[in-house]
Amino acid sequence: MKQRSNLIIALSGGPDSVYLFHHLLAQHHSKQITLRAVHVNHGWRDSAADDEQFCRDLCTQHNIPLTVAHAADWQHRVPAHKSKNSSPESLAREIRRVIFAHEHATHNADAVVLAHHRDDQLETFFIRLLRGASLSGLCGMQPRADIYLRPLLDVSKTEILSWLAEHNHTYCHDETNDSAAHLRNRIRQQVLPALTSADARAPHTITNTMKRLKDDDDFLAQLTNDLIAELRDEGGQLPRETFCQLHSALQHRILLQLFIAARAPIVPTSALLAEVIRFLSSPNGGRHEIAPGVAIVKQRGFFSVV
Repeated sequence: MKQRSNLIIALSGGPDSVYLFHHLLAQHHSKQITLRAVHVNHGWRDSAADDEQFCRDLCTQHNIPLTVAHAADWQHRVPAHKSKNSSPESLAREIRRVIFAHEHATHNADAVVLAHHRDDQLETFFIRLLRGASLSGLCGMQPRADIYLRPLLDVSKTEILSWLAEHNHTYCHDETNDSAAHLRNRIRQQVLPALTSADARAPHTITNTMKRLKDDDDFLAQLTNDLIAELRDEGGQLPRETFCQLHSALQHRILLQLFIAARAPIVPTSALLAEVIRFLSSPNGGRHEIAPGVAIVKQRGFFSVV
């Protein structure tokens, strides 16, 4: 008999996570999965305590174990390179990731399930487009990535709200989602309605475009991995001159793969990649620090990240 999946739902109390909760609850009761929940209270709003209590009551009503985490207690665990100069929203996202990773490990879960839906995906696409994202960034969120599952990426917000109303399920409302101060909200309130007004097919066609971009990105990722394996010598180093002759897109992807493999505590900006490529373009040997304890080392025509 197949063992039941052990899942943790990120439960904010908002409509999206409540919709996901009830759908996972049905699978829990039919013994397809084992479900528990985690609620993160950021303490930003006067109503945050009400949201926390709503999640406590919901989980108690359905006999689902719940962990409540207060963001202030976890901020010190966010790596310095991810918290430095971060916006409050970015820092909050990093705090949630730390909490979710802790819960995932503590309960030996198969995945943490997030309630991101199709509208979130479209908003993310335009946020990243405006900020100059790479191809990988424009692919958006994926249904499965690392410890996370996102089963609602093909479900619209309208469908979520209609289902909740039909089944008389209550949920919390986060008033910060109404504020035009945040870019995501402006995209939600202005950009997406304008696109849909221009062509009702827009949400569907943009979603399909993102999926095609993901296919291209997967192909390039495989090409990069194959090239690294082909070029590496027995000591794991890459030939500097050959690297410098590659197309810049492959150079960037190779460096990103090397940084990931080295677990480099950095944000790989375009400026950093350009800086490393300039260093590698010089035929002289040497060592270039890119982060505390992480460096690019050139010697005898080869280089590596150490």
